[in-house]
Amino acid sequence: VFTNKCSYKGCKTKEMVPLVCAECSLNFCLRHRHTADHTCDGKLGAKKRQAANAAMARMKQNEKNIQNRGFVASIANFTTVQGNM
Repeated sequence: VFTNKCSYKGCKTKEMVPLVCAECSLNFCLRHRHTADHTCDGKLGAKKRQAANAAMARMKQNEKNIQNRGFVASIANFTTVQGNM
């Protein structure tokens, strides 16, 4: 029922209210909410994580665009080969 899942590796606890760490901006349960309890990476770690997530999103979008271009190109080649019937 609760949607605020703990970000600590291996913890599956969900809380009614979000408990966001001020340093790393991740959500944690009551047990892992303090920086010492979840081995916080701090603001630098949060920036690195955001940059990595953005890079992954760009990479996936580029793969999707390449696949779509290949599909459109194959349709164009098919009509060229088959001609106007």
